[in-house]
Amino acid sequence: MKLVKKLLVLAAAMAMTLSLVACGGEKFPQTYEHKVEWQQGVRGEVATLTLNEDGTYEYTYKATDSKDANKTVMDCKVTGTYEKDGNTVKIVVGEVKCTAMNGDQEIDMSSETGYKLTYAQGATTFEIDGNDFIPVE
Repeated sequence: MKLVKKLLVLAAAMAMTLSLVACGGEKFPQTYEHKVEWQQGVRGEVATLTLNEDGTYEYTYKATDSKDANKTVMDCKVTGTYEKDGNTVKIVVGEVKCTAMNGDQEIDMSSETGYKLTYAQGATTFEIDGNDFIPVE
């Protein structure tokens, strides 16, 4: 009988330990944002990097006109895969969907060139700093 009680206590302890380990991991999705507020002569920018648990990411970028914060001059969405090591994230650029405005004419920038014109400046490695992410290459 004592053996059965010890086995039950051991099983209960293992179950609690395993549930704590499962809860202790990273939470997904993980979203980081870099924002430059619009002011006269400076374009407003918002870049967001979202990391998903399955190893995929979504990077979005939106820039507004320097004279009209309500006018979007560049809008991009980049997806692909990533690897994270501590505070460093290395992405592999997959699909790029990007448009830019030339006056009133929309231009398709859906290429790696479009990605290089965003906040990332073509970088594929970022440092995570709190809720912000910073290109490092």
